[in-house]
Amino acid sequence: FEEFIPAPTAREILTVRFNELASSDWTAVADRDPMPKWVTYRKALRDLTDNGKTVEAMMAAFPKRPDGSDPISHLRNRVHG
Repeated sequence: FEEFIPAPTAREILTVRFNELASSDWTAVADRDPMPKWVTYRKALRDLTDNGKTVEAMMAAFPKRPDGSDPISHLRNRVHG
């Protein structure tokens, strides 16, 4: 038999988003020069919930970090196996 793996939820996506914003706060402090890639990344994170996006739309719009890593790869793997 095949193990049931639940689809990602909005709560899981938003938890990752919150953690990503919190862990990248250091890039947005007033005594640092702006870091354009981080500014773009953080804006994309904040925009994830615009217009009541679905879980699928949020996953599709979730940006990769400026270093190229994917903070929701574990959630994507649940969808694509």
